Amino acid sequence: MGCIWNGENAKLKLNELYVLPDSERIKQAQMIRNDLKMWAKENFCFSELQNRCLQSVSEAYIEEISLIIARAIEKKYPIDIIVTDDTLPVPQRLRKGGVDVGWSKEEGFYFRIWVRW
Repeated sequence: MGCIWNGENAKLKLNELYVLPDSERIKQAQMIRNDLKMWAKENFCFSELQNRCLQSVSEAYIEEISLIIARAIEKKYPIDIIVTDDTLPVPQRLRKGGVDVGWSKEEGFYFRIWVRW
């Protein structure tokens, strides 16, 4: 079990992943691809409400987002993580996500994933 799930700790974990040697980073990405929920529970500590929220997300969504997150980690693409307030009741939680893919002269190719809990 890791640190508390919040935006700051999620960004710290992402930074840790991005400085790993390629083989280890790819191994972590594969673990995310295979079972995102298990990987998250091994790396973060979730409150009761966060756990209930995580359990309420459909498996189809988890499967798709796992593939996207794993690929972004493999390629070291930017990932923006936003974690919403933990005090909201589960039915009122905002659970949205998106992908922004593009190219700019300044950044080159970029792939941004955002997940809002």
